[in-house]
Amino acid sequence: MQRSLILERETNLLVAMLVATVTFAAAFTMPGGYKSDGPDQGLANLTAKVALKAFVIFDTTAISFSVIAVSLQLDTSQSYNAQIRYMNVGGICTSIAITGMELAFAFGMHVVLAKSIGLAINAYVMGGCLILSYHVVGFLDPGPAAVLSFHASTGSGDMFSICCFNME
Repeated sequence: MQRSLILERETNLLVAMLVATVTFAAAFTMPGGYKSDGPDQGLANLTAKVALKAFVIFDTTAISFSVIAVSLQLDTSQSYNAQIRYMNVGGICTSIAITGMELAFAFGMHVVLAKSIGLAINAYVMGGCLILSYHVVGFLDPGPAAVLSFHASTGSGDMFSICCFNME
């Protein structure tokens, strides 16, 4: 496989693993905590809240799609064309997982900040803007006028420069 494709697959694998790790941890550090005594000991405190149910749904979505992406990325026994196809599907699964993780975060913030509705709305607005920009920028081709490029120099040290307006 070409070096750039290997790097892309490894990056996607890393992101999918990070999403899986974060969403796994979020599932066990439930917003609102757990009941410490009584017949419901160990169960989530806020199970009656709709926002907690949405948190669980989106957290489960995020971890499921990130595990699918990791599984697809790790299967290197296939032909070159199959690996490319798996890499593309894995990238889509990672995008869905990131979206699920962001929505789980917003609903988790809503559960915890239910008494401060302004902060809860802020989590939804910021999350919505992030998701919208992530998907809009992902499907648009900005062309050469707004290319974000990183150049690595060769020599004694590594230097990275960001060129926001490359008019070549």
